[in-house]
Amino acid sequence: MFVGDATVSILGVADVNPWAPGIEFAPPLQQSRVTTDLREFVTDPRTDLIIDVTGAPEVHETILRSKTAGAEVMGGITRASCGICWPNGNAPRS
Repeated sequence: MFVGDATVSILGVADVNPWAPGIEFAPPLQQSRVTTDLREFVTDPRTDLIIDVTGAPEVHETILRSKTAGAEVMGGITRASCGICWPNGNAPRS
């Protein structure tokens, strides 16, 4: 969604499963990192936007508890809200 937008810097991709489908998007992204610990990104003061495509309530709560005050969260705790990045809310299951 944001790849190629000159006004956006993507810090990286986080997933507990290092072989998850979303991880494959990270290597071509300039200066991006891959991690299995989402807190590396949500606690980073450079983070303005966190996109939660997990559909997992426990992950969403961790993001809300851990994020910096200036960061916004897009997405949420339902698989339907994952439609912002995955067509029809069909986020790959890890």
